[in-house]
Parts: sequence; C-alpha cells; structure tokens
Amino acid sequence: MALLGYTGARLPSDGFALVPEFPEDARPCEYVMEVAGTRHVLQGPLSDLRVGDPVSIQLDPGNPIESDALVVLHEGQRIGFVNRALKGMFYRWMKNGQVTATVERQNGKPQRPLIFVRISVA
Repeated sequence: MALLGYTGARLPSDGFALVPEFPEDARPCEYVMEVAGTRHVLQGPLSDLRVGDPVSIQLDPGNPIESDALVVLHEGQRIGFVNRALKGMFYRWMKNGQVTATVERQNGKPQRPLIFVRISVA
C-alpha cells in the first residue's frame, strides 16, 4: 500500500493509473485528475498556470486522433485532454450536471510537465 501511495499507482514506463468509476447518483462530488497529453499540446509556459485558475473542459470534435476527445483549456489555450478512460464519466457529468474545474497543482519536469485539476460536479 505504501508503494501505491508513493507512486500514485504509476509505473515510469507506461503511465499506468487507477481509474475510478463514480455511480450515476454520486453528486455532488469532486475529483482530482491529471491532465493528459500536456507535454504534446501545451502552447505556453507552465508558469502561466496558477493554482486556483479556472479551466474549462469542452468537446474537441476537430481532433484528428479522437473525434470524441475532451480538451482542457486555460484562458482559451489547450493544456491537454481528459484521459480517454475517463471520457464516459465526463460525458455523463457534462450532460447531467454542472462541471467546473480549477488548477489544483502543477509539477513534473520541463520535458514532462504535469498539471492536475480539481473537478467539481454539482
């Protein structure tokens, strides 16, 4: 259990993580998630993000890889995506409730920045 706590259930080679499944009636709720794909789409310096900054989650139908992708935006700029394993849950939340998100924390390394957002579902 300590290893899970220290590693966040991640392996250095494959980005493995545990995926929660919230029941349909689990509202209100909050969830902290890592923004996926940050190192590939971040268009500005990570220093532009501040803890508590609002971010939005929107459909990204023009995405060439996944037409049902959900993009995470900070001040209109892409910072990453919702992990594909969580998309179904996010679609339900966005359809049935109000979803808000804020930057919870940022860390990582310059070549692999990590951004975590707090999702609140009303």
